[in-house]
Amino acid sequence: MKKIIMLYSIAMSMLILIQGGYAQDLQQKEKAEKNFKKEEKKQQKQAAQLADFNEAKAMAEAKRFVFTASELFTSEGSAPLTGRTNFFYVIGDEATLQFAFEALQSIPNPNGLGGITSQGKVVNYNYKADNPKKPVQIEVTVQPLAGQGSGVHQLVLTIYGEGYAELLLQGSGTRVKGSVVKPENSKIYEGTQR
Repeated sequence: MKKIIMLYSIAMSMLILIQGGYAQDLQQKEKAEKNFKKEEKKQQKQAAQLADFNEAKAMAEAKRFVFTASELFTSEGSAPLTGRTNFFYVIGDEATLQFAFEALQSIPNPNGLGGITSQGKVVNYNYKADNPKKPVQIEVTVQPLAGQGSGVHQLVLTIYGEGYAELLLQGSGTRVKGSVVKPENSKIYEGTQR
């Protein structure tokens, strides 16, 4: 009987050890899977970030992009904008800057949309796109065409990724947030010029 109890005790001890080892293996496996998923997600994020950077860089290099505005910020406050009628685009050496405010549409205005539309020629163009972890920055100076306004427009467009961008109108300190797309993917409506 003592032998049976002893054998039973040894068998139970072995079973407990085996189960403990199995549970530890299971925990290690779960931890490894969690780390793998975390690393996979990190790599997917980096790949998406690199793809966004490459697309922004390609638009900057080609001088072909459309910035559509969603919100305007001035020293006086902010105002929501409609991207379809508030935009800045560069295609080669041609550029157009348009702002339209719905509240002003009933008042006679230069573009018929409640604001201004100014076409011009790009006279200075520089961009910086040397690090995928940093935004692409484009500095543009536009000389308005005759009858399209006076002076020059000095603008800085910063493309952060996932299409998000900000436009700074340097002369006025006005900042506009919105998104950047290729011209063929934009849905803008251009008003009449002065």
